[in-house]
Amino acid sequence: MSELHPDIAKYIKLMQSTRYWYFREDSSSHPALDLFRRTYYHVRPTLFLVTFLVNGYGIYNSDGFGVLDGNLLFVPLSVASLVTTSTIYFNRHQHRKLTMLLNQRFLDNNEKWMVEIKTKFATSAWKFLKIVILYQTFCATFYVVVPFMADTILHHVFGYLKAPFFFPLTFSVFLPSEVTWDAQYYAVMLLDAWAGFEIIANLQGFIICYTVMTVFSLTEIIIFKEKIKSLNLERSKEDVNEELRMVVDWHNDIIGLNKELKAFLGPTCAFQSLFTSLVLTLTIFTTTVTTDITVVLAYATGAFFYFSAGLLYCSLGQLLENQSSEVFEMLCNLPWYRSSPDIRKSLNMMIRQAHNPLIIDYHGHSKMNLENFMEILRSAYSYFTLLQSMTSSE
Repeated sequence: MSELHPDIAKYIKLMQSTRYWYFREDSSSHPALDLFRRTYYHVRPTLFLVTFLVNGYGIYNSDGFGVLDGNLLFVPLSVASLVTTSTIYFNRHQHRKLTMLLNQRFLDNNEKWMVEIKTKFATSAWKFLKIVILYQTFCATFYVVVPFMADTILHHVFGYLKAPFFFPLTFSVFLPSEVTWDAQYYAVMLLDAWAGFEIIANLQGFIICYTVMTVFSLTEIIIFKEKIKSLNLERSKEDVNEELRMVVDWHNDIIGLNKELKAFLGPTCAFQSLFTSLVLTLTIFTTTVTTDITVVLAYATGAFFYFSAGLLYCSLGQLLENQSSEVFEMLCNLPWYRSSPDIRKSLNMMIRQAHNPLIIDYHGHSKMNLENFMEILRSAYSYFTLLQSMTSSE
């Protein structure tokens, strides 16, 4: 592997921990462990597909389609895990290309003031992601591990419980109504533990991926803005032309970086935009029609997470759009008329390109900005009122 910038190396390590990254040339583990990781990485999308089909079959054959007992929540979670993992997996070479492109730019842009800008934004991103990881680790522990441990201790040590206590999970729908501590119960709990931690890892992986790729791309735009500000147009004509030529080349690199960012994140973000509105509708509606505290807790946690994740994606996309709009204004204010005809031509093309803000979207749709987030909330509210009117009329 080529030399890695410390922030890129940290990012790759996090991606490997969430099973979002595997390339043989990046592996340094024992051959047997490496074989297991490689195999699991390639079959993971298929496992999520099987999980979705099995969960859907169980929900279809359960009373009330699992709405009131909380099991229906894991159908959309399985869909999200399947689609997100699959799109990242099939775009894995695009992922690596974008990561290595950012790595090279981080290594090349090593002037002190550039390093200070990158450090400022990278430090903030890592602090935020640390909070996200701690929050999701707490959720996974509280939701998957703690109930099972409490149930085991209360039953086997104190003989207190008459029936197992657990939160609804992916495979819980296959437990009988009169569940006991038998082999079927422990088998389902084992599968639920795997599915629960994998769903958390998948959600966590995409948040890390999106945040890091967006913030690191944002730093490149901010450095470019500082480059424009530092132009010294009082020098000789030859020196000014050379500086402007460097600005043109830098802007072309930024355009290429944004193109790679769209190609990698665009399909997944389009899915997230549609999916978030549907999940918010489902989770909030269910909390209004059930009185089971475990179900309310499960759905409220899901609603909070998806609302926060959607706001995060769109806010970072909005920052990217705002900074690129500022670049356009700064380019328009350059005294291009002092330059040579070739430079004026290049600057003119650059200004025309910069007129369209850099933003993550999918073929012009599902733009990741705050306008799109408000559209997500409006759609969720429309679906919610529709469900309420349908249930109230029955």
